Amino acid sequence: MPMAVIGVSRAYDIDIKRYLNPKGVAVFDELEHGSIVDALGRYPGMTWKDLVKPEYKDPNSIPAFVDAVNKVNLGEAATPTVPGFIGQGNAGVLEGTFNRPPGIGTGDGVMVAGDVRALANQYCATGNSSIRYEQYNLLSHFGAMPYWTPRAMSWLDDRFAGKAAPTSCGRIPAGNSLAPEKPAVTD
Repeated sequence: MPMAVIGVSRAYDIDIKRYLNPKGVAVFDELEHGSIVDALGRYPGMTWKDLVKPEYKDPNSIPAFVDAVNKVNLGEAATPTVPGFIGQGNAGVLEGTFNRPPGIGTGDGVMVAGDVRALANQYCATGNSSIRYEQYNLLSHFGAMPYWTPRAMSWLDDRFAGKAAPTSCGRIPAGNSLAPEKPAVTD
């Protein structure tokens, strides 16, 4: 989670440090120039509220951050017109994601599985019936890669060989809302 906040803030030139509490500033300083490997397993269970000053406990209380997050929300982007293969881990506990907030659910330690399912379903519903979705319930984000990679390579080989893309459309479990975030109303 801290890497996502840092990445969005950097990409959209948001001075996120002004909203952070001392712990948040320390985490930011540790990871500002790091890679995801630097964060792996170091901040188990960390939430937004752990990083920010009390008046910013709702991320939607920072309009610039809301705007930036909505710009990177793939649910707001056009549906791809080419076949897609999405492999999603769902054992984030292996990478320090212990909390399972109601309405959000589990994930792989980096991505929320319900968000990814929703995106795959959205692609299917908006004109791309060549979406293959697989969820790996016993694998984390990095743990899924060795399993997914040969499957993805085989899937790609079949596309280059002219074989029809398989589909999971109609069989992907429901996901979370991908609706854009809205700035919090302040008094």
